Amino acid sequence: MGCLWAAKIRQYAEASPVTLLLRDEAALSRLQRLGGVLIHTDGVEELVPVEASTIANSQRRIDNLLLCTKAHDAIEALESVAHLLSANSRVLLIQNGIKAQCAIAERFPTLALYALSTSHGAYLLRDYEVVHAGHGDAYLGALNPEAMRNTRELSPILNSLPCASMNIVWDTNITDRLWTKFAVNCAINALTVIYDCRNGDLLTLPAAVAQLRALCAEIESIMLTVAACPQPLALFEKVEAVLRTTAHNYSSTLQDVHNGRTTEIDYFNGFLCELARLADQDCPLNNAILRSFKVITKQGSD
Repeated sequence: MGCLWAAKIRQYAEASPVTLLLRDEAALSRLQRLGGVLIHTDGVEELVPVEASTIANSQRRIDNLLLCTKAHDAIEALESVAHLLSANSRVLLIQNGIKAQCAIAERFPTLALYALSTSHGAYLLRDYEVVHAGHGDAYLGALNPEAMRNTRELSPILNSLPCASMNIVWDTNITDRLWTKFAVNCAINALTVIYDCRNGDLLTLPAAVAQLRALCAEIESIMLTVAACPQPLALFEKVEAVLRTTAHNYSSTLQDVHNGRTTEIDYFNGFLCELARLADQDCPLNNAILRSFKVITKQGSD
């Protein structure tokens, strides 16, 4: 996602210079050899020259930071660039789930934090070679009081983003959208790993459809106990719509499993089980999903 958004900002928001912040010199050398980020869109490829720097060598003050890490890496990543932020910096969080956003808001209360919730699909073919697999929407909204105070002057942040190209819409209640997307992720992502399939295939497998319906009912029951969650969810209908829209996509969790990366399952069904425990509520289906998921991923790593 970081490569996709950096390339789109470079292409369509040229008034706002963009720099990819990379972990080490090896990563920087790989990007420099390629000459930028190679984007594949609808069968057409384009090399987009994007500036880059290692975090250690970057000295430029950051006005707008788009944090595109996985949820479990988000706090560490933000801490690594905190010295480059100022009192006027804006931080846009693009992590899946809701747990990471809540943790960051608690850890960094004085930063202006925004959430960017997107249905765009992307995956890497190789380092810095990205397929823009699904054209979707993106919703941007203020996540904490510091950001809400800045909403009177939205133009600087919106002008720094590729709003038309990436269908970015301002959302006055982004937290509702984050909770809903979290619930959808809990229903879909682990099952795509268990059935090892594209999103849309879940609707073609009778056993998967039955599991989806039961899982959505349990997730809704748990979410009813969460005061911040929008109610009612009508979750299965939302899940079905997402699966049809993203039918040819692989979920981010399945991509992580196939590539041997740490998944975000603890930020999806794992966090949902935490919420259930806090509400003294049983969640047998989600616990069973977690057990099956961990058996599969353990076998894959052995």
